[in-house]
Amino acid sequence: MTAQDPLHVFFRLPDERLARHLDRMIHDAGGDPDRWLADIIEADQDRCRAEVQARLAALAEKVSAHIDRDAVAAWDGKAPPIDGEVRRPRRPRPSSEWRTR
Repeated sequence: MTAQDPLHVFFRLPDERLARHLDRMIHDAGGDPDRWLADIIEADQDRCRAEVQARLAALAEKVSAHIDRDAVAAWDGKAPPIDGEVRRPRRPRPSSEWRTR
């Protein structure tokens, strides 16, 4: 949404009272409908950012409350098995010497 590529918004209001209310809201915001709409969009984006940050903070607290500190301390760099299954070691990759010959 730029001056060269504007965003066009069209909508219908169900009655004259709502149209007057919308005109009053735009007038109170400085009289510029473009600025009014941009302010609404920016306010919604700010609200969404704050909501995401709060949700991430809550998730981080929940995860940190359920960390098994003994398992973390004993971690040897290998991913733990899923549901206690025993994993076979990976097959070694073949040598790439044949490429250099």
